[in-house]
Amino acid sequence: MLTATDIANLARCAQRIYLDAHGDPAAKLPPTTVRQLLWEEGREHEEDVIAGLEYATVPHGTAGERIAATRELMRAGAPLIYHGYLETIGLAGEPDLLQRVAQPSLLGEHAYIPVEIKNGGAYTTQKETRVKLPYALQLSAYAELLASEQGWWPPEAIIIDHHNEWQTI
Repeated sequence: MLTATDIANLARCAQRIYLDAHGDPAAKLPPTTVRQLLWEEGREHEEDVIAGLEYATVPHGTAGERIAATRELMRAGAPLIYHGYLETIGLAGEPDLLQRVAQPSLLGEHAYIPVEIKNGGAYTTQKETRVKLPYALQLSAYAELLASEQGWWPPEAIIIDHHNEWQTI
């Protein structure tokens, strides 16, 4: 099954998706020190952002349990859902946040848009005209997953960038 991260990785290296699924795990190189540092900084940034928000959390468990918990929180209309988990045929994903919006859907008078927390800028240009392609692909995959749950495809998403600014995409 493809994940939203796999879709984002298409912009970086399409062969990576194949190798992650079918390559020899023993041949995989460990992450570089720089890559490890970037991951740690990204986790710290996410923790800082989340610390300032009120949200509902999807508990750990099996994929089925996490999907059920995410659906329950969505039906209940939780304003923010942290690390919800969604699946549809051939695609799965775990957006950093799901944000409730006033939009009629299969859920009632509300729906959700995906929100990603990134320890970098959302755009490739200073004029904020072009979203980074991996981010756009990942958010589009989340929008597809949300569409299958709520019967409404979100026309926008949000990236919370390294300055803690909420960029509507």
